[in-house]
Amino acid sequence: MATWGPTASGGRSVVSVQATTEAGPPADGDGVNVNDVGGFDLVVEADEGQTLSGTGELVGYRQHESGWAFAKDSAVTIDSSANGQRRIVVTGWTVANPRGFVAHLANGVGVSAGGLRLYYYCTTLRGVRA
Repeated sequence: MATWGPTASGGRSVVSVQATTEAGPPADGDGVNVNDVGGFDLVVEADEGQTLSGTGELVGYRQHESGWAFAKDSAVTIDSSANGQRRIVVTGWTVANPRGFVAHLANGVGVSAGGLRLYYYCTTLRGVRA
C-alpha cells in the first residue's frame, strides 16, 4: 500500500513510497493538496542502488468533495527513455483547477529491484515553492 508524507523541503510538496503496482483508488488523506498550487514537478525515483526499466505507467486520480476519481488526462507512461535511470522528471504539471487533491499510483512500473518513490514538488499560484 502506498504511503504519503511531506518531502524534506516541507510545504505542500509530498513524497509517496510505492510498490511497482498499487491498487487504486488512493485512500482518503493520500495525494498532494493542490489548493492554491499553480503547478508541480513529478519525479519518479527507483529505490537506492536500483534503476527504472522503462515500462509501466502512473495512473492519475483527482479528489474533490465527491471522492477520488480516475483522471485519464493525468496518466503518465514510463517509456524506454527511462531505461537505466534512477530518477526521472516525468512532467511539469500546470494545475488548471487548483483545489482538491492529485495522486498517481504505479501500475507495472519496471524497477531493477525493490520499489519507487514519487515526489511532487509544488509551486504556488504566485510562483513560490510550496
